Amino acid sequence: MTACYALRMSGPPQGRVFLVGAGPGDPGLITVRGDRLLRTADVVIADHLAPARLLTHVKSTAEIIVRGERRRGITQDEIIVKMIDEARAGKQVVRLKGGDPFVFGRGGEEAEALARAGVAFEIVPGVTAAIAASAYAGIPLTHRGAAGAVAFITGHEADKGAGHVDWTPLAMGATTIVLYMSLEHLDGAVGKLLDAGRDPTTPVAVISHGTRATQRTVTGMLSDIGEKVKQAQLHPPALTVIGEVVRLRERIAWFEKRPLFGAHVLVTRSTDNGQRTIERLEALGAEAIRLSLLRDERPVSWDALDSTLVQLGKYRLIAFASNNAVHYFLDRFFELDHDVRELAGKILAAVGGMTEQALIHSGMRADVVAKEASAEGLARALEGIVVDGPALLPRAEEGRDELRQALLQRNIAVDAPTVYRMVPVAEAEAGPARALLESGELDAVTVGSPRVAEALVAALGGPAILSDTIVACIGPTTADALRGLGVRVDLIAEPRTFDAMVDGLIPLVQVRRARR
Repeated sequence: MTACYALRMSGPPQGRVFLVGAGPGDPGLITVRGDRLLRTADVVIADHLAPARLLTHVKSTAEIIVRGERRRGITQDEIIVKMIDEARAGKQVVRLKGGDPFVFGRGGEEAEALARAGVAFEIVPGVTAAIAASAYAGIPLTHRGAAGAVAFITGHEADKGAGHVDWTPLAMGATTIVLYMSLEHLDGAVGKLLDAGRDPTTPVAVISHGTRATQRTVTGMLSDIGEKVKQAQLHPPALTVIGEVVRLRERIAWFEKRPLFGAHVLVTRSTDNGQRTIERLEALGAEAIRLSLLRDERPVSWDALDSTLVQLGKYRLIAFASNNAVHYFLDRFFELDHDVRELAGKILAAVGGMTEQALIHSGMRADVVAKEASAEGLARALEGIVVDGPALLPRAEEGRDELRQALLQRNIAVDAPTVYRMVPVAEAEAGPARALLESGELDAVTVGSPRVAEALVAALGGPAILSDTIVACIGPTTADALRGLGVRVDLIAEPRTFDAMVDGLIPLVQVRRARR
């Protein structure tokens, strides 16, 4: 038995292809399984309509191909060959498709090709656009007394000569009709339904960029929807819903009523921070544009930290001013074969929830957590805590001195070794942000630290381009840095948290958008 097993294992590695539905636009709509597969894939071949943010989940060593990019004009046949070749080479391949692979997604064709080639594959369904876009527009596809059936039709079926759909029963029944890829074919579909006898007053909704912050919905009747869509100048991708259920939108539309719906907010960030701000903004309806300006890396030398770890027993307090400080401190701690039990009995303090979570993920709990994400906030949180010995403050090379000074004023000896440093991202792509600023479409910019402020102004080529947008920051230190760079500051978050900064943006952005 052992010999047979060894013989089987000595053969070539077995790869697999996963046809994964990414959903129609909102990256939060991907399934849990789809997300897990993305994070472990060796090769990802994505349609250009799949949410771009999902590609940030892919591991750094994976190859990513986006179909539809001008520099990667890969054909459907080439995609199939690529999937087969990579799977035969033992790799895990994710074919990331917008919506659901088996609803107008050509997933069946790709699965057939993989089956013919003898390549193992799996289908991971996704939320199709008809379900998601209509829900985000406040339109149930079925509703008691209004529609008991749904028909999904591609807009191409409205072309002259197309014969796969019998429009007569669709025109006569109480059926909701959903047209995919409908903008170019809307007039043809309307004409076929009217010719087949559908009531011209039947309500219609055309949803552009469904489930995204850029979603727009135009409603009308069969008799006038074509003209209304032309006047609104909608852009693809778009979905059309036809039927009595469209009337319910007036009562239950929700997505477009969120307080920051349609706003464009630039989130300047280091490469691993800012995600909480992004998630809050998107939950409020804004489109968050990410601009990574700094990246963290190990210090030039570990000498300062290593010397403190040798005498770790003397410290009574270890205070972490960022989640990065936790990660780099513990990386070196375990690299030198220290044991987590050496931290027992020490007071562990953390700035904010993200730093607290970093400790929890490492198997520890903070004794003190500052609700305000700042060095001053952590100093205040420690005011009532008895520290009967020296304190250790692992921090960034450019770390602020407020916490150290506050502890020194309490006659607490402090060592503050460098455990990481922040360096500018040489390839920071500010082009999309600059274009939005120049067009006046960018409503606000968020800035989380003085270093990020400096990097932002450098990436944009100076402060002048920020003169017509709302600038929000955390704390007076960052505000002073921005002003020193010639940038007007409209909002200083109080308390000094990312959540407070986002909350403060709501009235400012609403006033700005009302004036446009």
